[in-house]
Amino acid sequence: MKTKIIILGVLFALALGLMPGSALAAKKVKIVYWTVLGNVDGAIMDNIVFDKFVVENPDIDVESVQGVEDYEQKIIISTLSGTGPDITLLRSSYVASYADKDVISPITDEELAEVGVKGEDIFAPVWGFSSYKGARYTIPLDIHALALYYNRKLYSDAGLDPDSPAKTWDEYVEYAGKMTKGGPIIEGGQIGAAFYDSGPWLFVWWWFELLKQREGSLFTEDGTEVAFNSEAGKEAIKFLRAGKFEFNPTGVEWDAMRTNQIAMWLDGPWSLTYFFLDEKSEAREYLDVAPCPYLDEEHQAVWSQSHQFALLNKPKPEPEKREASLVLAKWLSDHSLDWAYAGQVPANNKVRASQGFAEAMGVVPYLRKAWVPQLPYAAFYPHNPRYLEIETSILVPSLEKIMLAPDSDIDGILAEAEQKANEIIARE
Repeated sequence: MKTKIIILGVLFALALGLMPGSALAAKKVKIVYWTVLGNVDGAIMDNIVFDKFVVENPDIDVESVQGVEDYEQKIIISTLSGTGPDITLLRSSYVASYADKDVISPITDEELAEVGVKGEDIFAPVWGFSSYKGARYTIPLDIHALALYYNRKLYSDAGLDPDSPAKTWDEYVEYAGKMTKGGPIIEGGQIGAAFYDSGPWLFVWWWFELLKQREGSLFTEDGTEVAFNSEAGKEAIKFLRAGKFEFNPTGVEWDAMRTNQIAMWLDGPWSLTYFFLDEKSEAREYLDVAPCPYLDEEHQAVWSQSHQFALLNKPKPEPEKREASLVLAKWLSDHSLDWAYAGQVPANNKVRASQGFAEAMGVVPYLRKAWVPQLPYAAFYPHNPRYLEIETSILVPSLEKIMLAPDSDIDGILAEAEQKANEIIARE
């Protein structure tokens, strides 16, 4: 836990423009802030909060806990016990489940208006995912999706044009074949395309993207049953399994991108700093990014998600803490250009359209090149209060079982997964 407390006098607070009539002007308010962010992301978030927010908002103290381990369990348990944080940054796929369990609190239109949050300022799809059953629960901060990381040198060495990376899955497989060289990777082998085959998250994200490109769905339209045991779901997993055993049967993963041993890899923007800014990344001068491949131009879809701020339900709500928490959320949204340097596309339309975002350096040019162009076909998990449980207890182990062997029983495994998932949905 990292806690910093900045104590400033009333005169200094007034000099910074604190409104005397505000509920926050009467006394200094302390709020507790938890996130799912880890590693570099968590450190950057802390820097933004403590180096900028608390300086500009001396009436608010923030106790920050980044990268909470076992986040899903702890956030639920702490809410039931009344010891949870005031505000949390969670994934958009959590909203329906946490709202259904009364873990997070609805945010009224009046509360949003008081701190100046407007729906038209936020990327429409993620603003839509901040509501559940007619109530608003979250304030979106960012949008993140998958994209293609590739090695320009390995493209050139294979006679491929590094300015024209694979656009379709057919090209992806073709190029991977040309860039794959035999032998164990530790003995100088080279993998044309590394297909991730373990969870708990990334592999399911790849599968969901391929499912959506085939016009498949996780759930029926009314959400009362799962719909992934379909031709679209089966074809998606067949493609991934075939790619794994053709190009990467030993399961070499992303770190080999940094040593020029993997030619293509699908990942999110959170890996940008690791690949491009870390001096230990030997391949960083050769690496580049592009939008994810698709089946064809009429069937483009990319797995996407959003970090969103939510207020926790409290046994005894404290209005001043709710207001301070929403001030923090609004401020971070308005200053999400700083957050873009961690490798996240701002959900705030004004920030994304700003000259600052257009000219920002670091990893931001890669966001502009590969992630922003994919926003029109971003595919988010549908709101379903049982999705989190189904993903963790059903999808992850089922899809991993399929990937263990080239002859695993796809039909049988998906049928069993369908039955178990529907039992979860039907449970009271």
